[in-house]
Amino acid sequence: MTLLCGMLPGLPAQAAEVDKPPLSPLASTDEMRSQWPRFRGPGGLGVSSHKDVPVEWDGASGKGILWKTELPLPGHSSPIVWKDRIFLSGADKDRCEVYCLDVLAGTILWRKPISKVGDSPAAVPTVFSDDNSRGGYAASTMATDGRLVYAMFATGAVAAFSFEGNLVWARNLGTPANAYGHTASLLTHGPLLIVQLDQGGMADEKLSALIALDGATGKEIWRTTPRPVPNSWSTPIVIKAGKREELITTGNPWVIAYDPEKGKEFWRVKCLWGDVTPSPAFGDGLVVAAMENAKGAAILPGGEGNVTATSVLWTASEDLPAMASPLVAAARVFFATGDGLIACHDVQDGTRSWAHDFKTGFHASPAFADGRVYALDKKGIMHVLAAGKEFKEIAASPLGEPADASPAFAEGRLYVRGVKHLFAIGKKP
Repeated sequence: MTLLCGMLPGLPAQAAEVDKPPLSPLASTDEMRSQWPRFRGPGGLGVSSHKDVPVEWDGASGKGILWKTELPLPGHSSPIVWKDRIFLSGADKDRCEVYCLDVLAGTILWRKPISKVGDSPAAVPTVFSDDNSRGGYAASTMATDGRLVYAMFATGAVAAFSFEGNLVWARNLGTPANAYGHTASLLTHGPLLIVQLDQGGMADEKLSALIALDGATGKEIWRTTPRPVPNSWSTPIVIKAGKREELITTGNPWVIAYDPEKGKEFWRVKCLWGDVTPSPAFGDGLVVAAMENAKGAAILPGGEGNVTATSVLWTASEDLPAMASPLVAAARVFFATGDGLIACHDVQDGTRSWAHDFKTGFHASPAFADGRVYALDKKGIMHVLAAGKEFKEIAASPLGEPADASPAFAEGRLYVRGVKHLFAIGKKP
């Protein structure tokens, strides 16, 4: 079967399928928590349960580097990890590809195309930020449910592969009308694959949608449209709020919670503005959303309707990120800005504990592992920080090349994508 990265002619609403063996069962909740199955890991929170995570390395000299593998095509998508395999995507205007690497040696086990754009360059977005740090053709991080791996590209093409690299299904959701290209990453929820497809220059265009596909077949299960927001670049998360689960999304100007099973809206808060890129965070019972030149807000979930006046615990107007998602860990919120500032706030009242200017901006989202904060700047330097009330830098470890993607963590290791290579850092599995 030949697939177009840009369009799948004759398949605007149905998924193209191939012959396939029966699927293995979905991964359990504990299995999902033990792996790094999506953007920012379990739950999309940027928090790792793994221990013995490395602190110091040097990509140029090879110190602390297990291996590095040159990637065939560029991309801003972050790596995901499932047991002994790493998955990530790459693309340019002519090709969209998915890669599977071995965690032991960094060998590319398989490389699968979603075919090529061919002679239809107009089918893919060509307007990105000046330094191409947001957007691109492979900015959406892959996801897995433990039985298949899923990839999405700026063209609107979505595909599912087996762990052996066999194409299971593919479909095209339509090229998003998105100023910088589609970047929202995928997430799985039980048997569902969820896509936040925000687009259009104004909410009044009514183009944005939240879509749930059947992970096994690619068929649409539900669609919430129109979302009352224009194009955005953030990725949703699913949280537990009391007795129910909530799918948390961010866009201009709303943070909106939905039922992840049916797509029904639960509540919304008006607090954002502009080109909303950071994804929401969650911890200590609070949803945290933030955007540069707008607000940072801590929100009590579990409400109904417009709860702007009743569920916002605190707001902040300084230290806010342009791209990097907030991190909630150790009873604190960490913001990493596009100008190079990292700030630490108390999660319950928003009080700033400290802020430090690293001079180089952050596109990758900070993470928490083994009791420490890991923040990767645009030059590829990982700043390892104490997660306390006072600023303390434990190490500044250079990758050896610029980086925009967020790191993935495994037991005793982390995986970092630079502009050319994927690096494995730490101990051998």
